[in-house]
Amino acid sequence: MPNLYIRKSKIYIFLVRKNIGEYGIYGRNLFRGEDNKENYKKMIELRAGLTSAKAAICIYGSSSVVKALAEFELAGSEIKTPAQERAFMAVLTAMRADVGLSPEGEALTAILLGGAPATKE
Repeated sequence: MPNLYIRKSKIYIFLVRKNIGEYGIYGRNLFRGEDNKENYKKMIELRAGLTSAKAAICIYGSSSVVKALAEFELAGSEIKTPAQERAFMAVLTAMRADVGLSPEGEALTAILLGGAPATKE
């Protein structure tokens, strides 16, 4: 099913991009400061995109991806503590396995999270 493979890959990439990028660890300060309509609108759009990706994962994702994403959500859906970091990397590892790629755990952590682990548990 090549179309399903492509759909999963796009959904997984979108979710990772949003969690790491503007909504996640690199975008933590994006919406801080002045409270205005433009920031509010951007946050609503980002949350809508994440919700859409999560819904698609619930439909198209493998069982291991769905379970890993649920664990990440239960951990707070952020990447601020070592436990949350591990939960997020478990999602990424499950996604890679689902599309036929090897886990590459430590290398992916260094690339996506900068190699410096979260400091508080």
